[in-house]
Amino acid sequence: MSAAEPTPPRARLWKWVFAIFAPPLAATAWYVWLKVKTDDTLPPVFALENVPVLANDSGLTLLWFFLWPVLAVLAGIALLFGLRRRLGWPRLGLPLLALWWLLCAALGWKAWGAYADRAQLEPAQAVWAQVLGVYDKEPSTRGPGGALVFMQSPAWPGPRRALLEGAPPGSVTPGGTLDLRIARGARGGEYVTAWSAAASAPASAAPPAGR
Repeated sequence: MSAAEPTPPRARLWKWVFAIFAPPLAATAWYVWLKVKTDDTLPPVFALENVPVLANDSGLTLLWFFLWPVLAVLAGIALLFGLRRRLGWPRLGLPLLALWWLLCAALGWKAWGAYADRAQLEPAQAVWAQVLGVYDKEPSTRGPGGALVFMQSPAWPGPRRALLEGAPPGSVTPGGTLDLRIARGARGGEYVTAWSAAASAPASAAPPAGR
C-alpha cells in the first residue's frame, strides 16, 4: 500500500482562498440580509449617536486625535513583519487565519446586535434639542439623503448627531430647536422615532429673567 500523496499545490491554494474569502463574504451576506429584514419589518427610526468632544482643542491634541489610528496601523504592520522574521509565514498562517475568522464573526455579531437593538424599542420619550449644525445630504444610490444634524439637549451629557433621512434641505436650521421623540433599544442604543421643528425651547428650559 503506497503512502498518502501530498496535497497538490493548486488544491492547497484553493483551500487558502476559500479560508480567506469565505468569512467576509458570509459576513457581508448576513449584514445585507439583516438590513433588508430591518427595512421590511421594522418602523423607520434614526440612530442617535454621541459626538466625540476633545477636552483640549489645542493643535497638538487635534493632531494626536487624527494621527493615533495611523500610528496603530503602522505598529500592527511592524509587529506582523517582526513575527514573520522570527517565526516565518508557515507558522503564522493558521493563527492569522483564526484571527481573521474571529474578526469576521465579530462583525456578524455586531450586525445582529444592531438589529436586535432596534427590534425591541421602549416607548418614546419627548426631548427637545438645540441645533448646533446641519449638513444636508443629497439622495443617492446609498440612501434617501436628508439632514445630518448636530444638536445638544439638557437631557444629554454632550452633543449628539442623527441623520434625519428624507428631511428636505433647509427644514432644519442651525440655532433652531427640534422637538424629538427618542426611544431606547434593547441593547442601549437610542433612536429618533419622530421629529419636528419647534419655534423655541420649552419655557421650563429657558433661564429665569434677570440672570
